[in-house]
Amino acid sequence: SIWILDIATKQARHLTGGSALQITNGNPNGFFRPSWSPDGQWIAFSSDRLTEWTGHESGAGAGHRQRVSIYIIHPDGTGLKRLTEGDASTGTPQWSPDSRRVIFYEMQAASLRTPGAGSPGQTPGTISEIFSWDIATGERTELPSGPGAKVKPQLLPGGRVGYLLKSAPRDSTLTPGIAYSDGAKGIAGTLVRSPSWSPDGSRLLYERHSFVARPQGQLLYSWDADFEYRYTDVFPMFSSDNRLVTTDLNSTMGNPQTSISTWNSDGYTGRKRIFWDPSGSAMMAAWSPDGKQVV
Repeated sequence: SIWILDIATKQARHLTGGSALQITNGNPNGFFRPSWSPDGQWIAFSSDRLTEWTGHESGAGAGHRQRVSIYIIHPDGTGLKRLTEGDASTGTPQWSPDSRRVIFYEMQAASLRTPGAGSPGQTPGTISEIFSWDIATGERTELPSGPGAKVKPQLLPGGRVGYLLKSAPRDSTLTPGIAYSDGAKGIAGTLVRSPSWSPDGSRLLYERHSFVARPQGQLLYSWDADFEYRYTDVFPMFSSDNRLVTTDLNSTMGNPQTSISTWNSDGYTGRKRIFWDPSGSAMMAAWSPDGKQVV
């Protein structure tokens, strides 16, 4: 669902909670990627409402082909309009600077299988196109863009379109990452996500995922000055004499060869790797009451 929060009062209002939007028969009822128009009059979002489950396990399991459409609504919950519909999926709506058009991607619903099928557009060979929709006239226009699976488009000054290239065509020399409709290259990498350009197009905000394990005990940011937060590996447990045991998750992806280690009471010094078998994974060790054995 989509909520509007008043920052001053901290009061939240359920924008998509009205009976005109909510689906109550058990079919898909998700509301995603809200985007406020620059003039403050509209909020665009994508939704899979008014669709059917298509996967295994009575339709709601793995293999579901998520078909989403673009909608706009006034911030007070009135004026709901559905902009796109059909067999394709359209998503990540963004506004033109003059608030007259909504920019979005379109790809085949088969590329949006969920859950358990990876991120939308991640599979090599997936293709999407970028369109704009004039909210006054209903005119739909395909915008110039490059090949591959393109999401999170944004109209930039001069008519350029910036977007995230999730995957490149097979046998292509293109690299996933930030790309532009005029062929210019941006930040590269398959773990780059959620680009957002400043209004003048001169700056880019994005996130980059990392699956590199942090060192045990690495100091983390604390929201509370009275507490110190440090990173620990998975399944930690203290013994009766305040020693820590952890599972050493050496890789955060796939099926790693995990081992078991103990640490001093501070949780990050005096490591002893007490068990490791390269033929498999050892996990979730628990102390005996006297602290002399683990199971």
